[in-house]
Amino acid sequence: MLKIEFIILFYIVMALAIKNNYSTSKHHQLMGWFNRTFVKTGKVKTEIGRIYLTALEKRTKGDYEDMKVFTLEEDEVDFKEMIRFVQVVERLINEK
Repeated sequence: MLKIEFIILFYIVMALAIKNNYSTSKHHQLMGWFNRTFVKTGKVKTEIGRIYLTALEKRTKGDYEDMKVFTLEEDEVDFKEMIRFVQVVERLINEK
């Protein structure tokens, strides 16, 4: 997962949080809120929540492991998953 892909996920979830009067600047706190509010309640499928978790794990590996390299194939899959996640969260943001 490219860093920019994770940043996109983080900020779209942040937009959802703001809509729901929740605020944090911490990645793990935001993920915890998202999981409690949307995944555990069944508003979002577990597999969608897992996309966000996997993105955070890969972002951490990319930032902190020496010479961590992701393949083009991995990144293509991650990009498609990012689009899928964004579409789901965008629908949540647009709900009245």
